[in-house]
Amino acid sequence: MIANICEKNAVKNAPDAAAQGGMDIAVWIRFIREMRLPKIFSGLPDKRQPGKILYPLSSLLLWAFSACAFRCGSKNALQTSLEGLNSTQRLG
Repeated sequence: MIANICEKNAVKNAPDAAAQGGMDIAVWIRFIREMRLPKIFSGLPDKRQPGKILYPLSSLLLWAFSACAFRCGSKNALQTSLEGLNSTQRLG
């Protein structure tokens, strides 16, 4: 269902990988919205030290969840692939 948009060398091949998986990203964004994952994740307890928190836990979990779904090795690989999409491919 969801194409593997992140390749082994995501930085080198980002435009090609993103172009192949663009439609899947739109489907993924709709899935996240319809399942209300940000709301679900925001209800989880955050046991980190409050003074050291830079990003909300729900944001980190969404990135991790998406990186796993697209089989990316890291958040940076997923971000690089997403940046390679044009505006019509980003529509969710």
